[in-house]
Amino acid sequence: MPGAAHGALVLHDAAAETLPIGAGSYYACFQAAIAALQHVGVRPTGKRKQWGHEFVQAEFVGRLIDQRKQYPTELRSSLQENLRLRQVADYSTDLVTETQARRALHRGDAFIEAVRQRIKDHES
Repeated sequence: MPGAAHGALVLHDAAAETLPIGAGSYYACFQAAIAALQHVGVRPTGKRKQWGHEFVQAEFVGRLIDQRKQYPTELRSSLQENLRLRQVADYSTDLVTETQARRALHRGDAFIEAVRQRIKDHES
């Protein structure tokens, strides 16, 4: 399964380049979080067996950052902050500033790189 997780990261990096910044940065992080969870054997629970946004955020932060200490605590708010910005960009009349967009991109880059490196180191 590690190969599939790595493939997901590559595909979603490309998606982040084509989606608007708010959505692209969030969805790239979301897919990277799913890849990280799959890499350690976490699967969705419940009847629908879907990777829900709340489930992914809670499992990534709770299991991979807080419990297992596999990722730096600086990543704890990345998914939540980029989701909030995506929601503003998609559903609000408020504008996303250039500064907010740049910060989202930096958060996304750091998040994806941390997951990519962790999976790569584990596969080596």
